[in-house]
Amino acid sequence: GTAPTNPQLDKCKEFLAWWYDYRGFDPTSSANIIKQSDSNPSYLPRICGHRDVNPGGTSCPGNTLYALLPSLRTGTKQIIDMCNGSIDTEAPTTEIQTQRDWYNSDFEINFTDQDNEGGSGVNYSFYQVMDFDGTEWRANKNRGFFNDNFDEQIHNDWTSFSGDWSINENHLIQTEQTSTNTNLYTFVNQEQGETYLYHWHQKISGSGNNRRSGMHFYCSEPEASGRQTSYMIYLRIEGSTAEIYKYNNNSYETANGGFFHSSPYNFQANVWYDVKTIFNTSTGKISLYINDEFITSKIDSNPFSSGNSISLRTGQCITEYNDLKIYKARTENEIIKVQANQDAEIRYQSSNHEQEAGRIRTVIIDNADNWSESVSKNIFTDFENPENDIDINGNWQTEDFNAYFSDNDQLSGIEKGFFNVSDFDGTKWTANKNKGHFFDDFNAGLSEDWTNQVGTWSVNSGVLIQNDENQGNSNLYAYLKQDLSNKNLYEFDLKIEGNNENKRAGFHYFSDEPELENRGNGYFIWFRLKSQELEFYKVTDDIFSLKKIYKINFDAETWYNIKLIYDRVNGETFVYQDNKLIGEYKDTEAYFTGTHVSFRSGNSIMSVDNFRTFRSRYSNLDTEILCNSLDGDLRYSNPNPETAAARISSICMDSAKNISLITTKNINIDFTKPTNILSVNDGLGQDLDISSDTENLSGNWSESQDPNSGISAYFYAIGTSIGGTDYLNWTNNGLSTNFTITNANLELGQSYYISVKSQNGAGLYSDISNSDGVLIIQNISCPDNFEICSNAGELILEGATPNGGVYSGNAVVNNIFYPENANLGINNISYSYENEECSFEIFVKQAPEVICPNDINLETNSSPYPLIGAEPEGGNYYLNDNQISYINPANYEIGEYTIVYTYLDPSTQCSASCYFSLTISPYSNLLDNTSLEFDIYPNPNSGEFTIILQKNEENCNLQILNIHSQVIEEKQIKSNEDKIKFNLSKFAAGVYFVKLTNSQTNLIKKILIE
Repeated sequence: GTAPTNPQLDKCKEFLAWWYDYRGFDPTSSANIIKQSDSNPSYLPRICGHRDVNPGGTSCPGNTLYALLPSLRTGTKQIIDMCNGSIDTEAPTTEIQTQRDWYNSDFEINFTDQDNEGGSGVNYSFYQVMDFDGTEWRANKNRGFFNDNFDEQIHNDWTSFSGDWSINENHLIQTEQTSTNTNLYTFVNQEQGETYLYHWHQKISGSGNNRRSGMHFYCSEPEASGRQTSYMIYLRIEGSTAEIYKYNNNSYETANGGFFHSSPYNFQANVWYDVKTIFNTSTGKISLYINDEFITSKIDSNPFSSGNSISLRTGQCITEYNDLKIYKARTENEIIKVQANQDAEIRYQSSNHEQEAGRIRTVIIDNADNWSESVSKNIFTDFENPENDIDINGNWQTEDFNAYFSDNDQLSGIEKGFFNVSDFDGTKWTANKNKGHFFDDFNAGLSEDWTNQVGTWSVNSGVLIQNDENQGNSNLYAYLKQDLSNKNLYEFDLKIEGNNENKRAGFHYFSDEPELENRGNGYFIWFRLKSQELEFYKVTDDIFSLKKIYKINFDAETWYNIKLIYDRVNGETFVYQDNKLIGEYKDTEAYFTGTHVSFRSGNSIMSVDNFRTFRSRYSNLDTEILCNSLDGDLRYSNPNPETAAARISSICMDSAKNISLITTKNINIDFTKPTNILSVNDGLGQDLDISSDTENLSGNWSESQDPNSGISAYFYAIGTSIGGTDYLNWTNNGLSTNFTITNANLELGQSYYISVKSQNGAGLYSDISNSDGVLIIQNISCPDNFEICSNAGELILEGATPNGGVYSGNAVVNNIFYPENANLGINNISYSYENEECSFEIFVKQAPEVICPNDINLETNSSPYPLIGAEPEGGNYYLNDNQISYINPANYEIGEYTIVYTYLDPSTQCSASCYFSLTISPYSNLLDNTSLEFDIYPNPNSGEFTIILQKNEENCNLQILNIHSQVIEEKQIKSNEDKIKFNLSKFAAGVYFVKLTNSQTNLIKKILIE
């Protein structure tokens, strides 16, 4: 860190000028130089430091001399040009390059400084960092910068110690003309080792006779008369001099360690002058420029080590100041500190999308004292992380679907979103590498996706570890298709430990030959713990070259989350440590394809966990996710309804390179429909084919199965044909496997068919299963139970509905019930219609047994005859349906009558009847001693019969009488005749009488012609 003296630097420049002039090289040019660290070439400036060719191996030269290398190069070239007689009057040019407009953290800014061809070369390059606090542009005084345009009012940074200071027409003005030492000061940190440019405008006026003003810088006590220790530039009107002072203990006397130096300059009152002062704190040289013209310089051989303030000073005049700025010398590349705190150079966030938060200004001067134009670059800042979310329709997916990624950033705007798709095969989480996704949490051991090329790699407790500290270039690689999106994001957790002092570890991406030592072509990042550096490397033909180095904070034995974003189109790489951007690199000749990634350790124990990759996607648009078991983004179904088969993770980056938190959404997948329902039954039990119930319709079925998403519901429909839905459209039945519809109003004679399907949790349906239908018939019903007596006649069974069925049971034949064949007591009778059946009871009661008396024969002149003799007693006698208790022959015509005896059993209410005959014959006047007799054969008959006479001793008269006592046939019979034949078939069937008469008696007998 010791600064070289000016004579040493001058001699070094002269020596280098001789050598480069001799060799014919441009000392400001670059070339490929073999590095000491790994014997690989790297494109470096020809005049470079030892540390450039041996990164990580040395810190030589020290920071002070290393910072002077740009001036050594330009100074060497200036000497060569001067020796060659070149005269440089052209101003140099400078440009500012940034990778982008928006930033969220420290970033590198690049400056391109050029002097004209054959010019003197750039001597000093300065830059200033300003920031906008929401009201005005300021600069962080703690960082050695200052800016005040004095637009509205004196900023509270300033302290008015003496004088009359105010703002007038956007200028700072001091109007008190009697004081010889007014003082308006502000704190500004100024450190040894820096070179400062103090730049302001001032105008002197007033009525004093010794008008002068200027500025103290590098002050130590700003309220002291000479600011204790300080340097001062003073412009004097009446003396026409430009003066440089050194105050030591408030004195510029040489004896007191100060000095005074002046140079003539014809200053005019009321004229604005542009004042620039360069102070090299290492060499002590102070150079003064007025209106970009070199005026004078002074070297302090014993410069102060630090200063903490600047102070504006006037003497006996009015002075206006404007646009006061403090710059610092820079290199071609500078890291701009950007944070929302007071230690940064850009401390504030842009208030809106149009408002810059920072401004980088640069100006340079060549060795011929030509000043460039001042160039500025505005910077936008955004310290807030964007937000993102994932929206997917439905809880289950069964085929390709869209994921809507919503990204939101209110300030810098979303630059790009990324997504990762991983899936679960039932054992471990992985991702489809052919689709550009990778996922390995190492919980299932070392996957076959990885190839252990070099080193001792293993998985312990879910962490990938390489523990061979002797290995300087271990290699564990995996295939990954990386050219499906323009940008890829790689994420992993990293821990580096071990006993080796030079322990390091890193990651190769976009490699094409992973088995080679440096993975063929590609890139890798390298975390070097000893030097606390992040290094970016590009590999070409298996030879790597260092491209960028960043200082980082990386402790051993500590886990860090690492994210790396690579854009294969523009070659940008961004590296994040715990979501903070720590380094970036842009390759102007970027690799467009890559096939592998690889972890690499160097003399360390390297631990890795939770490795996954993300592909870029569009923001606030649908992204199609392919689902198929062969080569989709998602390849598996849920192993069960509670375990998701996939995850989609999303992250986004805004234009300031802030990255959001990762949003992850579990995805339930089911590619297959449920199993088919094997049986569907009409009714609630076994299958019915017919039913008489017109108001209720039921069905039941076997269960369906789905191991992935489970059964969520059964649906049924009813139609009048198989598979039809004309009676009832598809209806959700929940998880029940049966249903009953009430108030069904079913049509008689119509068949109804049930269709059933199951739905799984993913919304897929099984094939439709159908019942064989149920026919609706009229409701079958039987007649009421009834009683019948055992002597009842045959009974035609009726009264059951619907008609047309069959009666069956004891004593039933052809739907007729025969009581005489039935059992006494209960007889069960069934009525069947189709497959329906009902039953009823017939109770057969014992009928009484009735016995009638013998037939009664009375003649017309017989006395009334009482009716008795029937058993059991207590019944009633009926003749011609009239109840009678006796017979008076006089009241009846001659003929035969049937008398009915009916008995009612009071215990059973069953009755029985018997019949006997009553014959009323004409008066026969038969003598008691007559021997006349005859028989009729056959009787009954068809009209033909024979009369056989017995004991016929005399002639007789034979008459055939009808029931009205009319003679219809008559014949005389001789005493010797014993057989007489008659044919009465011409007469109607009925009862007739045969009357045989002789001298002694009349005999009458009844015949029945059928």
